[in-house]
Amino acid sequence: MKIGLLNAYHFVKGEQTYQTQYSPMAIKYLKSLADDVEVCEYVVAQGEFPEDMQSCDFWVITGSPKSAYDNDEWIEKLTQFICTAH
Repeated sequence: MKIGLLNAYHFVKGEQTYQTQYSPMAIKYLKSLADDVEVCEYVVAQGEFPEDMQSCDFWVITGSPKSAYDNDEWIEKLTQFICTAH
């Protein structure tokens, strides 16, 4: 099973905070669900999106300090991704 983790935490590269540790914790948890789980992380807050929506069986979106109503380009693109996936 392949799970796509859409990391929506907008961080500053090189800056390690408690919040930037969410992604590794989420990956560790998702991998613990079953022996055959593979997790692919996409840092959508940095503009990194999957090329193909069918590349993963499930999608998980992390939390973010940003609002879904903010006008950031990546938020609009993520909204489109979610709507298309649904």
